[in-house]
Amino acid sequence: MTFISNKTPRHTIMSLLSVFSIATILLTILAFLVTTGRTSATDSSILLWIYEHSTAQLDAFFLFVTNLGGVVIITSASLLLLAFLIFTKRFYKATLLVAGVGGVAAINFLLKIIFERPRPDLWNWLITETQFSFPSGHASASSALALCIVVMLWNTKWRALSIVLAGIYILVIGVSRLYLGVHFPTDIIGGWLVSLAVVSLATVFIYRYALKRKTIS
Repeated sequence: MTFISNKTPRHTIMSLLSVFSIATILLTILAFLVTTGRTSATDSSILLWIYEHSTAQLDAFFLFVTNLGGVVIITSASLLLLAFLIFTKRFYKATLLVAGVGGVAAINFLLKIIFERPRPDLWNWLITETQFSFPSGHASASSALALCIVVMLWNTKWRALSIVLAGIYILVIGVSRLYLGVHFPTDIIGGWLVSLAVVSLATVFIYRYALKRKTIS
């Protein structure tokens, strides 16, 4: 089982760097729009539309779902996967997991402090949140873990299934944060972009190191 396709290393690296560059540029533009208030009206309109369609059943569903992207679940799942990867001697994948999930968590924390965006205050929340809003921690953490798994399975028969499941998981976690009113849509998008940038860049460094050692495994 290969870490990632090694048939065309230059193409692979350039593709990953392109993803990193695009995600970084989009995140920079988004951050500018958010800090200058250009997204406020649209953000609020979307949240209010979602709130108008809320029900008791959806409340219970999204309260459950949002925990799947929380600190406890993401940390526990990451540690279990890390232990498995180390036990089976998949050290490059283990490194990717640590760099991807850990790196995203660190950068997300830093960005929250830098931007200090208040959370939405459009209705009474069903949960309690105290940190700043941009970018979303749940969105970034869940997408970081999911993207790392997709990269690990990229050159296997599970590629398509991992992409579909990761996409569903990432989307549902993001929607749950909007439904509960604790994040603006741009917070969610920002979290996704952070993860995409960090995981793609981490993959480049690990992949290049593996190529130099010629022991991609």
